[in-house]
Amino acid sequence: MKCTKCGKIWNEFNNIASNTYICPYCGNNFVSGDKVNKDISQTLKKLVEGYGKDVLLDVKRTNALLMDYAPHCEKERKLIVMVMKEGTLSQLLNLSDKTEEEKRFGINKCIKQLMSDIWITEVAARYAITVLAEAVGCLTGNDFRLMEEMSATNNVNNNEQMEFETLLKGTNYKNEEEVMQALEKCDCIGFKALAAQSVLENIDLPVSIKAIYPKAFLNCTNLHSITLPRGLQRIGTCAFEGCSALEEIITSDHGNYKVLDGVLIDKKERKTVRAENSTKKPNILIAKGIITIAKRTFDRSPVKTIFLPSTVEKIEKGSFFLTMELEKIVVDGKNKVFKSIDGVLHDRNGKKIIRYPQGMNGISYYLENSVEEIGYQAFSCTKNLQSITFTGSLKKIGSKAFEFCNSLENLMLPGSVVIIGERAFQYCTKLRGVMLSRSIVVIGDSAFYNCLSLETISVPKSVERIGNFAFANCRKLKSVIVQDNISFIGDGAFEGCPEIEISIKNNDYVETYCKSRNIAYKKI
Repeated sequence: MKCTKCGKIWNEFNNIASNTYICPYCGNNFVSGDKVNKDISQTLKKLVEGYGKDVLLDVKRTNALLMDYAPHCEKERKLIVMVMKEGTLSQLLNLSDKTEEEKRFGINKCIKQLMSDIWITEVAARYAITVLAEAVGCLTGNDFRLMEEMSATNNVNNNEQMEFETLLKGTNYKNEEEVMQALEKCDCIGFKALAAQSVLENIDLPVSIKAIYPKAFLNCTNLHSITLPRGLQRIGTCAFEGCSALEEIITSDHGNYKVLDGVLIDKKERKTVRAENSTKKPNILIAKGIITIAKRTFDRSPVKTIFLPSTVEKIEKGSFFLTMELEKIVVDGKNKVFKSIDGVLHDRNGKKIIRYPQGMNGISYYLENSVEEIGYQAFSCTKNLQSITFTGSLKKIGSKAFEFCNSLENLMLPGSVVIIGERAFQYCTKLRGVMLSRSIVVIGDSAFYNCLSLETISVPKSVERIGNFAFANCRKLKSVIVQDNISFIGDGAFEGCPEIEISIKNNDYVETYCKSRNIAYKKI
Protein backbone atom coordinates (compact mmCIF):
# COMPACT_ATOMS: atom_id res chain seq x y z
CA MET A 1 0.00 0.00 0.00
CA LYS A 2 1.30 3.48 -0.91
CA CYS A 3 0.48 6.47 1.26
CA THR A 4 -1.24 9.31 -0.60
CA LYS A 5 0.49 11.90 1.57
CA CYS A 6 4.12 10.89 2.16
CA GLY A 7 4.46 8.32 -0.64
CA LYS A 8 5.95 5.59 1.52
CA ILE A 9 5.01 1.97 0.85
CA TRP A 10 4.01 -0.60 3.46
CA ASN A 11 2.22 -3.96 3.70
CA GLU A 12 -1.54 -4.16 3.49
CA PHE A 13 -1.82 -5.92 6.86
CA ASN A 14 -1.70 -2.39 8.27
CA ASN A 15 -5.28 -1.81 7.19
CA ILE A 16 -7.72 -0.89 9.96
CA ALA A 17 -10.86 -2.03 8.16
CA SER A 18 -11.72 -3.50 4.81
CA ASN A 19 -11.11 -0.22 2.97
CA THR A 20 -9.54 2.03 5.60
CA TYR A 21 -5.81 2.58 6.10
CA ILE A 22 -3.54 4.66 8.30
CA CYS A 23 0.03 5.29 7.24
CA PRO A 24 2.44 4.15 9.98
CA TYR A 25 4.91 6.87 8.99
CA CYS A 26 2.89 10.09 8.78
CA GLY A 27 -0.52 9.13 10.23
CA ASN A 28 -2.43 9.84 7.00
CA ASN A 29 -5.88 8.22 7.16
CA PHE A 30 -7.38 7.24 3.80
CA VAL A 31 -9.44 4.65 1.94
CA SER A 32 -8.33 2.45 -0.94
CA GLY A 33 -9.71 4.88 -3.51
CA ASP A 34 -7.15 7.53 -2.35
CA LYS A 35 -9.92 9.53 -0.67
CA VAL A 36 -9.23 10.72 2.85
CA ASN A 37 -11.58 8.95 5.23
CA LYS A 38 -12.53 11.45 7.94
CA ASP A 39 -15.97 10.03 8.74
CA ILE A 40 -15.36 8.47 12.14
CA SER A 41 -12.97 11.21 13.28
CA GLN A 42 -15.24 14.05 12.18
CA THR A 43 -18.27 12.34 13.71
CA LEU A 44 -16.56 12.04 17.09
CA LYS A 45 -15.55 15.70 16.95
CA LYS A 46 -19.15 16.71 16.20
CA LEU A 47 -20.39 14.59 19.08
CA VAL A 48 -17.98 16.37 21.41
CA GLU A 49 -19.02 19.76 20.04
CA GLY A 50 -22.70 18.95 20.52
CA TYR A 51 -22.69 17.00 23.77
CA GLY A 52 -19.35 17.82 25.42
CA LYS A 53 -16.38 15.56 26.05
CA ASP A 54 -18.25 13.64 28.74
CA VAL A 55 -20.45 11.96 26.13
CA LEU A 56 -17.43 9.80 25.28
CA LEU A 57 -17.31 8.52 28.86
CA ASP A 58 -20.62 6.78 28.19
CA VAL A 59 -19.47 4.02 25.86
CA LYS A 60 -22.93 2.62 25.10
CA ARG A 61 -24.28 6.03 24.17
CA THR A 62 -21.26 6.84 22.01
CA ASN A 63 -21.61 3.52 20.23
CA ALA A 64 -25.28 4.18 19.51
CA LEU A 65 -24.55 7.67 18.20
CA LEU A 66 -21.77 6.40 15.94
CA MET A 67 -24.11 3.75 14.55
CA ASP A 68 -26.52 6.56 13.60
CA TYR A 69 -24.06 9.16 12.34
CA ALA A 70 -21.31 6.98 10.83
CA PRO A 71 -23.15 3.89 9.53
CA HIS A 72 -20.52 3.14 6.87
CA CYS A 73 -17.67 2.86 9.40
CA GLU A 74 -18.75 -0.32 11.17
CA LYS A 75 -15.29 -1.86 11.63
CA GLU A 76 -13.73 1.43 12.67
CA ARG A 77 -16.59 1.99 15.13
CA LYS A 78 -16.12 -1.44 16.70
CA LEU A 79 -12.40 -0.81 17.10
CA ILE A 80 -12.96 2.62 18.69
CA VAL A 81 -15.63 1.26 21.05
CA MET A 82 -13.44 -1.68 22.06
CA VAL A 83 -10.61 0.71 22.91
CA MET A 84 -12.97 3.00 24.84
CA LYS A 85 -14.10 0.05 26.97
CA GLU A 86 -10.51 -0.38 28.13
CA GLY A 87 -10.70 2.97 29.94
CA THR A 88 -8.23 4.72 27.64
CA LEU A 89 -10.32 7.86 27.24
CA SER A 90 -9.83 9.08 30.81
CA GLN A 91 -6.07 8.83 30.31
CA LEU A 92 -6.30 10.95 27.15
CA LEU A 93 -8.49 13.55 28.86
CA ASN A 94 -5.81 13.97 31.51
CA LEU A 95 -3.28 14.81 28.77
CA SER A 96 -5.22 17.77 27.33
CA ASP A 97 -3.32 20.45 29.26
CA LYS A 98 0.06 18.70 29.31
CA THR A 99 3.26 19.60 27.47
CA GLU A 100 4.14 18.11 24.09
CA GLU A 101 6.64 15.77 25.70
CA GLU A 102 4.09 14.61 28.28
CA LYS A 103 1.53 14.05 25.53
CA ARG A 104 4.02 11.99 23.54
CA PHE A 105 4.79 9.82 26.54
CA GLY A 106 1.14 9.45 27.57
CA ILE A 107 -0.14 8.60 24.09
CA ASN A 108 2.53 6.00 23.45
CA LYS A 109 1.87 4.52 26.89
CA CYS A 110 -1.81 4.12 25.93
CA ILE A 111 -0.83 2.43 22.68
CA LYS A 112 1.50 -0.05 24.36
CA GLN A 113 -1.10 -0.78 27.01
CA LEU A 114 -3.72 -1.60 24.36
CA MET A 115 -1.31 -3.87 22.50
CA SER A 116 -0.58 -5.73 25.73
CA ASP A 117 -4.13 -5.89 27.10
CA ILE A 118 -6.21 -6.70 24.01
CA TRP A 119 -3.58 -7.85 21.51
CA ILE A 120 -4.44 -5.52 18.67
CA THR A 121 -1.71 -4.50 16.25
CA GLU A 122 0.30 -1.36 16.88
CA VAL A 123 -1.19 0.23 13.77
CA ALA A 124 -4.75 -0.40 14.96
CA ALA A 125 -3.91 0.91 18.44
CA ARG A 126 -2.35 4.06 16.99
CA TYR A 127 -5.35 4.63 14.74
CA ALA A 128 -7.84 4.35 17.61
CA ILE A 129 -5.80 6.51 19.98
CA THR A 130 -5.27 9.14 17.29
CA VAL A 131 -8.99 9.40 16.53
CA LEU A 132 -9.94 9.65 20.21
CA ALA A 133 -7.12 12.07 21.02
CA GLU A 134 -8.21 14.37 18.21
CA ALA A 135 -11.83 14.21 19.37
CA VAL A 136 -11.00 15.39 22.90
CA GLY A 137 -8.54 18.03 21.71
CA CYS A 138 -5.40 16.23 22.82
CA LEU A 139 -4.06 16.22 19.25
CA THR A 140 -4.65 18.47 16.26
CA GLY A 141 -4.44 17.55 12.61
CA ASN A 142 -0.78 18.58 12.49
CA ASP A 143 0.24 16.68 15.60
CA PHE A 144 0.74 13.26 14.07
CA ARG A 145 4.46 13.66 14.71
CA LEU A 146 3.66 12.47 18.24
CA MET A 147 2.66 9.13 16.76
CA GLU A 148 5.73 8.40 14.61
CA GLU A 149 7.62 5.94 16.82
CA MET A 150 6.89 2.73 14.94
CA SER A 151 8.69 -0.50 15.83
CA ALA A 152 9.86 -2.71 12.96
CA THR A 153 9.94 -5.64 15.37
CA ASN A 154 6.28 -5.16 16.22
CA ASN A 155 5.42 -5.07 12.53
CA VAL A 156 7.11 -8.44 12.05
CA ASN A 157 5.32 -9.91 15.04
CA ASN A 158 1.99 -8.58 13.82
CA ASN A 159 2.59 -10.05 10.36
CA GLU A 160 3.39 -13.44 11.86
CA GLN A 161 0.29 -13.24 14.04
CA MET A 162 -1.91 -12.67 11.00
CA GLU A 163 -0.87 -16.08 9.67
CA PHE A 164 -2.73 -17.82 12.52
CA GLU A 165 -6.32 -18.97 12.13
CA THR A 166 -8.12 -17.31 15.03
CA LEU A 167 -11.43 -18.22 16.62
CA LEU A 168 -13.45 -15.00 16.78
CA LYS A 169 -16.28 -13.97 19.05
CA GLY A 170 -19.90 -13.74 17.94
CA THR A 171 -21.05 -17.38 17.97
CA ASN A 172 -23.44 -18.84 20.52
CA TYR A 173 -22.58 -22.50 20.95
CA LYS A 174 -25.18 -25.07 21.98
CA ASN A 175 -22.76 -27.40 23.74
CA GLU A 176 -19.09 -28.12 24.38
CA GLU A 177 -18.91 -30.39 21.36
CA GLU A 178 -19.65 -27.45 19.07
CA VAL A 179 -16.96 -25.42 20.83
CA MET A 180 -14.40 -28.19 20.33
CA GLN A 181 -15.28 -28.52 16.64
CA ALA A 182 -14.67 -24.81 16.17
CA LEU A 183 -11.40 -24.88 18.15
CA GLU A 184 -9.96 -27.79 16.19
CA LYS A 185 -9.91 -25.58 13.10
CA CYS A 186 -7.95 -22.80 14.82
CA ASP A 187 -4.51 -21.91 16.12
CA CYS A 188 -5.64 -19.06 18.40
CA ILE A 189 -8.60 -18.27 20.63
CA GLY A 190 -9.39 -14.63 19.88
CA PHE A 191 -10.24 -11.64 22.04
CA LYS A 192 -13.45 -12.49 23.98
CA ALA A 193 -14.00 -15.36 21.53
CA LEU A 194 -15.63 -17.59 24.14
CA ALA A 195 -16.79 -14.89 26.52
CA ALA A 196 -19.86 -15.74 28.63
CA GLN A 197 -20.28 -19.17 27.03
CA SER A 198 -22.37 -20.88 29.69
CA VAL A 199 -22.02 -24.30 28.02
CA LEU A 200 -18.34 -24.49 28.92
CA GLU A 201 -17.73 -26.61 32.02
CA ASN A 202 -14.73 -28.85 31.39
CA ILE A 203 -12.63 -28.34 28.28
CA ASP A 204 -9.48 -29.94 26.90
CA LEU A 205 -7.99 -27.51 24.37
CA PRO A 206 -6.78 -29.06 21.09
CA VAL A 207 -3.02 -29.43 20.53
CA SER A 208 -3.30 -26.96 17.64
CA ILE A 209 -3.93 -23.98 19.96
CA LYS A 210 -0.84 -21.78 20.12
CA ALA A 211 -2.26 -18.63 21.74
CA ILE A 212 -5.12 -17.52 23.94
CA TYR A 213 -5.98 -13.86 23.48
CA PRO A 214 -6.86 -11.45 26.34
CA LYS A 215 -10.30 -12.03 27.90
CA ALA A 216 -10.84 -15.06 25.67
CA PHE A 217 -12.87 -16.85 28.38
CA LEU A 218 -14.30 -13.72 30.00
CA ASN A 219 -17.16 -14.48 32.42
CA CYS A 220 -17.39 -18.20 31.63
CA THR A 221 -18.92 -18.67 35.05
CA ASN A 222 -19.62 -22.41 34.64
CA LEU A 223 -16.08 -23.30 33.57
CA HIS A 224 -14.70 -25.69 36.22
CA SER A 225 -11.58 -27.08 34.55
CA ILE A 226 -9.40 -26.48 31.52
CA THR A 227 -6.50 -28.45 30.04
CA LEU A 228 -3.86 -26.42 28.22
CA PRO A 229 -1.88 -27.98 25.33
CA ARG A 230 1.88 -28.40 25.55
CA GLY A 231 2.49 -26.20 22.51
CA LEU A 232 0.67 -23.17 23.94
CA GLN A 233 2.99 -20.18 23.46
CA ARG A 234 1.09 -17.26 24.92
CA ILE A 235 -1.82 -16.43 27.20
CA GLY A 236 -3.13 -12.87 27.07
CA THR A 237 -3.99 -10.52 29.92
CA CYS A 238 -7.12 -11.46 31.88
CA ALA A 239 -7.78 -14.48 29.64
CA PHE A 240 -9.81 -16.13 32.43
CA GLU A 241 -11.32 -13.02 34.02
CA GLY A 242 -14.66 -13.67 35.67
CA CYS A 243 -14.25 -17.46 35.60
CA SER A 244 -15.36 -17.69 39.21
CA ALA A 245 -15.76 -21.50 39.23
CA LEU A 246 -12.39 -22.34 37.62
CA GLU A 247 -11.08 -24.86 40.15
CA GLU A 248 -8.60 -26.82 38.06
CA ILE A 249 -6.05 -25.87 35.40
CA ILE A 250 -4.15 -28.80 33.87
CA THR A 251 -0.83 -28.32 32.07
CA SER A 252 1.82 -30.44 30.39
CA ASP A 253 5.08 -31.19 32.21
CA HIS A 254 7.20 -29.73 29.44
CA GLY A 255 5.18 -26.77 28.19
CA ASN A 256 5.69 -23.05 28.73
CA TYR A 257 2.93 -22.98 31.35
CA LYS A 258 2.78 -24.86 34.63
CA VAL A 259 0.56 -24.92 37.73
CA LEU A 260 2.47 -24.55 40.99
CA ASP A 261 0.60 -24.60 44.31
CA GLY A 262 -2.67 -23.74 42.61
CA VAL A 263 -1.34 -20.91 40.42
CA LEU A 264 -0.84 -21.03 36.66
CA ILE A 265 2.52 -19.47 35.81
CA ASP A 266 4.35 -18.46 32.65
CA LYS A 267 7.76 -20.10 33.04
CA LYS A 268 9.40 -18.04 30.31
CA GLU A 269 8.20 -14.65 31.57
CA ARG A 270 8.41 -15.75 35.24
CA LYS A 271 4.95 -14.38 35.71
CA THR A 272 1.68 -15.53 37.28
CA VAL A 273 -1.34 -15.95 35.01
CA ARG A 274 -4.25 -17.21 37.06
CA ALA A 275 -4.94 -18.82 40.44
CA GLU A 276 -7.27 -21.78 40.65
CA ASN A 277 -10.46 -20.76 42.46
CA SER A 278 -10.52 -23.69 44.82
CA THR A 279 -11.71 -23.63 48.43
CA LYS A 280 -9.31 -26.53 49.02
CA LYS A 281 -6.43 -24.05 48.79
CA PRO A 282 -7.07 -21.34 51.42
CA ASN A 283 -3.36 -20.47 51.42
CA ILE A 284 -1.35 -19.81 48.26
CA LEU A 285 2.44 -19.75 48.18
CA ILE A 286 3.76 -18.05 45.04
CA ALA A 287 6.77 -19.99 43.76
CA LYS A 288 10.20 -18.50 44.31
CA GLY A 289 11.56 -17.14 41.03
CA ILE A 290 8.31 -15.43 39.99
CA ILE A 291 8.99 -11.78 39.14
CA THR A 292 5.53 -10.46 38.18
CA ILE A 293 2.09 -10.92 39.72
CA ALA A 294 -0.20 -10.38 36.72
CA LYS A 295 -3.44 -8.45 36.52
CA ARG A 296 -6.47 -10.49 37.70
CA THR A 297 -4.29 -13.36 38.97
CA PHE A 298 -6.53 -13.85 42.01
CA ASP A 299 -9.79 -12.71 40.40
CA ARG A 300 -12.69 -13.89 42.63
CA SER A 301 -10.40 -16.36 44.37
CA PRO A 302 -11.54 -17.69 47.79
CA VAL A 303 -7.92 -17.57 49.04
CA LYS A 304 -7.39 -16.34 52.60
CA THR A 305 -3.60 -15.90 52.75
CA ILE A 306 -1.13 -15.16 49.96
CA PHE A 307 2.63 -15.56 50.42
CA LEU A 308 4.89 -13.55 48.07
CA PRO A 309 8.52 -14.65 47.60
CA SER A 310 11.64 -12.50 47.66
CA THR A 311 11.85 -12.53 43.84
CA VAL A 312 8.62 -10.60 43.14
CA GLU A 313 9.45 -7.19 41.66
CA LYS A 314 6.19 -6.10 40.04
CA ILE A 315 2.53 -6.35 41.01
CA GLU A 316 0.21 -5.26 38.19
CA LYS A 317 -2.91 -3.21 38.85
CA GLY A 318 -5.93 -5.29 39.74
CA SER A 319 -3.93 -8.40 40.71
CA PHE A 320 -6.08 -8.89 43.83
CA PHE A 321 -9.38 -7.89 42.24
CA LEU A 322 -12.43 -9.22 44.15
CA THR A 323 -10.45 -11.46 46.51
CA MET A 324 -13.24 -11.02 49.04
CA GLU A 325 -12.02 -13.69 51.47
CA LEU A 326 -8.39 -12.51 51.55
CA GLU A 327 -7.34 -11.82 55.14
CA LYS A 328 -3.58 -11.47 54.92
CA ILE A 329 -0.73 -10.86 52.46
CA VAL A 330 2.67 -12.10 53.62
CA VAL A 331 5.94 -11.02 51.96
CA ASP A 332 9.31 -12.70 52.30
CA GLY A 333 11.52 -10.47 54.45
CA LYS A 334 14.26 -10.57 51.81
CA ASN A 335 12.05 -8.95 49.15
CA LYS A 336 13.62 -5.62 48.10
CA VAL A 337 10.48 -4.08 46.56
CA PHE A 338 7.56 -4.96 48.86
CA LYS A 339 6.82 -5.71 52.47
CA SER A 340 3.86 -6.68 54.63
CA ILE A 341 2.86 -4.72 57.72
CA ASP A 342 0.31 -6.63 59.80
CA GLY A 343 -0.92 -8.40 56.68
CA VAL A 344 -1.27 -5.22 54.56
CA LEU A 345 0.87 -4.96 51.42
CA HIS A 346 3.19 -1.91 51.24
CA ASP A 347 6.16 -0.90 49.15
CA ARG A 348 9.52 -1.66 50.73
CA ASN A 349 10.01 1.73 52.42
CA GLY A 350 6.44 1.76 53.73
CA LYS A 351 5.52 4.98 51.94
CA LYS A 352 2.77 3.47 49.80
CA ILE A 353 -0.10 1.10 50.58
CA ILE A 354 -0.58 -1.26 47.66
CA ARG A 355 -3.34 -3.61 48.90
CA TYR A 356 -5.41 -3.88 52.05
CA PRO A 357 -6.88 -7.43 52.13
CA GLN A 358 -10.57 -7.22 51.31
CA GLY A 359 -11.62 -9.81 53.86
CA MET A 360 -9.41 -8.61 56.72
CA ASN A 361 -11.13 -8.73 60.10
CA GLY A 362 -11.67 -5.50 61.99
CA ILE A 363 -13.82 -2.47 61.29
CA SER A 364 -11.11 0.18 61.68
CA TYR A 365 -7.60 0.73 60.36
CA TYR A 366 -4.76 3.08 61.29
CA LEU A 367 -2.28 4.05 58.60
CA GLU A 368 1.40 3.73 59.40
CA ASN A 369 3.14 7.06 60.00
CA SER A 370 5.40 6.42 57.01
CA VAL A 371 2.55 6.21 54.45
CA GLU A 372 2.53 9.07 51.92
CA GLU A 373 0.35 7.49 49.22
CA ILE A 374 -2.63 5.15 49.03
CA GLY A 375 -2.30 3.31 45.76
CA TYR A 376 -4.69 2.36 42.96
CA GLN A 377 -7.61 0.27 44.33
CA ALA A 378 -5.70 -0.21 47.60
CA PHE A 379 -8.89 -0.53 49.68
CA SER A 380 -11.33 -1.27 46.84
CA CYS A 381 -14.32 -3.46 47.83
CA THR A 382 -13.13 -3.85 51.43
CA LYS A 383 -16.21 -5.26 53.11
CA ASN A 384 -15.64 -4.76 56.86
CA LEU A 385 -13.88 -1.38 57.08
CA GLN A 386 -16.04 1.30 58.68
CA SER A 387 -13.43 3.88 59.63
CA ILE A 388 -9.85 4.72 58.76
CA THR A 389 -7.43 7.00 60.59
CA PHE A 390 -4.99 8.85 58.37
CA THR A 391 -1.61 10.26 59.33
CA GLY A 392 -0.10 13.66 58.70
CA SER A 393 2.33 12.18 56.17
CA LEU A 394 -0.34 11.22 53.62
CA LYS A 395 -0.16 13.30 50.42
CA LYS A 396 -2.04 11.39 47.74
CA ILE A 397 -5.12 9.18 47.57
CA GLY A 398 -4.89 7.25 44.30
CA SER A 399 -7.50 6.38 41.71
CA LYS A 400 -10.27 4.05 42.93
CA ALA A 401 -8.49 3.77 46.27
CA PHE A 402 -11.69 3.29 48.32
CA GLU A 403 -14.28 2.48 45.66
CA PHE A 404 -17.14 0.20 46.76
CA CYS A 405 -16.17 0.41 50.45
CA ASN A 406 -19.82 0.08 51.38
CA SER A 407 -19.24 0.03 55.14
CA LEU A 408 -17.14 3.21 55.24
CA GLU A 409 -19.10 5.94 57.06
CA ASN A 410 -16.88 8.96 57.78
CA LEU A 411 -13.70 10.55 56.45
CA MET A 412 -11.40 13.08 58.04
CA LEU A 413 -8.49 13.76 55.71
CA PRO A 414 -5.31 15.25 57.18
CA GLY A 415 -4.04 18.64 56.08
CA SER A 416 -1.17 17.01 54.19
CA VAL A 417 -3.39 15.49 51.44
CA VAL A 418 -2.97 17.35 48.14
CA ILE A 419 -4.67 15.08 45.58
CA ILE A 420 -7.80 12.93 45.61
CA GLY A 421 -7.56 10.74 42.52
CA GLU A 422 -10.34 9.96 40.08
CA ARG A 423 -13.08 7.64 41.38
CA ALA A 424 -11.29 7.47 44.74
CA PHE A 425 -14.49 7.10 46.82
CA GLN A 426 -17.06 6.19 44.18
CA TYR A 427 -19.92 3.95 45.33
CA CYS A 428 -19.16 4.38 49.03
CA THR A 429 -22.90 4.28 49.61
CA LYS A 430 -22.83 4.71 53.42
CA LEU A 431 -20.35 7.59 53.45
CA ARG A 432 -22.14 10.38 55.35
CA GLY A 433 -19.49 12.85 56.43
CA VAL A 434 -16.30 14.07 54.72
CA MET A 435 -13.83 16.61 56.06
CA LEU A 436 -11.50 17.51 53.21
CA SER A 437 -7.87 18.49 53.67
CA ARG A 438 -7.08 22.21 53.68
CA SER A 439 -4.22 21.45 51.25
CA ILE A 440 -6.21 19.68 48.52
CA VAL A 441 -5.73 21.23 45.10
CA VAL A 442 -7.52 18.69 42.90
CA ILE A 443 -10.66 16.61 43.43
CA GLY A 444 -10.51 14.00 40.67
CA ASP A 445 -13.14 12.88 38.16
CA SER A 446 -16.00 10.93 39.80
CA ALA A 447 -14.13 11.10 43.13
CA PHE A 448 -17.36 10.83 45.16
CA TYR A 449 -19.65 9.47 42.45
CA ASN A 450 -22.77 7.71 43.80
CA CYS A 451 -22.02 8.37 47.47
CA LEU A 452 -25.73 8.10 48.22
CA SER A 453 -25.58 9.09 51.90
CA LEU A 454 -23.43 12.22 51.52
CA GLU A 455 -25.41 15.33 52.53
CA THR A 456 -22.96 18.22 52.87
CA ILE A 457 -19.49 19.07 51.67
CA SER A 458 -17.26 22.08 52.30
CA VAL A 459 -14.64 22.51 49.59
CA PRO A 460 -11.46 24.03 51.07
CA LYS A 461 -10.03 27.30 49.78
CA SER A 462 -7.00 25.46 48.38
CA VAL A 463 -9.06 23.53 45.80
CA GLU A 464 -8.58 24.76 42.23
CA ARG A 465 -10.22 21.98 40.23
CA ILE A 466 -13.28 19.80 40.74
CA GLY A 467 -13.31 16.98 38.19
CA ASN A 468 -16.01 15.68 35.88
CA PHE A 469 -18.87 13.95 37.77
CA ALA A 470 -16.97 14.49 41.04
CA PHE A 471 -20.17 14.48 43.14
CA ALA A 472 -22.60 13.12 40.56
CA ASN A 473 -25.50 10.99 41.77
CA CYS A 474 -24.99 11.96 45.43
CA ARG A 475 -28.77 12.11 45.73
CA LYS A 476 -28.89 13.38 49.31
CA LEU A 477 -26.29 16.09 48.77
CA LYS A 478 -27.95 19.37 49.70
CA SER A 479 -25.22 21.82 50.65
CA VAL A 480 -21.87 22.51 48.98
CA ILE A 481 -19.65 25.43 49.98
CA VAL A 482 -17.04 26.58 47.45
CA GLN A 483 -14.52 29.38 47.72
CA ASP A 484 -12.58 31.79 45.58
CA ASN A 485 -9.72 29.69 44.17
CA ILE A 486 -11.80 27.29 42.08
CA SER A 487 -11.07 27.88 38.41
CA PHE A 488 -12.51 24.70 36.91
CA ILE A 489 -15.55 22.52 37.59
CA GLY A 490 -16.01 19.59 35.24
CA ASP A 491 -19.16 18.71 33.37
CA GLY A 492 -21.70 16.77 35.39
CA ALA A 493 -19.89 17.49 38.66
CA PHE A 494 -23.23 17.78 40.51
CA GLU A 495 -25.45 15.86 38.10
CA GLY A 496 -28.12 13.75 39.81
CA CYS A 497 -28.16 15.89 42.97
CA PRO A 498 -31.77 17.16 42.85
CA GLU A 499 -31.77 19.15 46.12
CA ILE A 500 -28.33 20.71 45.89
CA GLU A 501 -27.59 24.36 46.68
CA ILE A 502 -24.09 25.75 46.22
CA SER A 503 -22.86 28.48 48.52
CA ILE A 504 -20.33 30.66 46.71
CA LYS A 505 -17.67 32.86 48.25
CA ASN A 506 -16.06 35.43 45.94
CA ASN A 507 -16.09 33.38 42.74
CA ASP A 508 -17.71 34.64 39.53
CA TYR A 509 -16.68 31.52 37.63
CA VAL A 510 -18.69 29.22 39.93
CA GLU A 511 -21.67 31.58 39.76
CA THR A 512 -21.60 31.41 35.96
CA TYR A 513 -21.23 27.63 36.12
CA CYS A 514 -24.35 27.33 38.29
CA LYS A 515 -26.37 29.67 36.10
CA SER A 516 -25.52 27.80 32.92
CA ARG A 517 -26.60 24.49 34.46
CA ASN A 518 -29.64 25.67 36.43
CA ILE A 519 -28.05 24.78 39.76
CA ALA A 520 -29.40 26.62 42.82
CA TYR A 521 -26.81 28.86 44.47
CA LYS A 522 -26.34 31.70 46.91
CA LYS A 523 -23.54 34.13 47.66
CA ILE A 524 -21.94 34.19 51.09
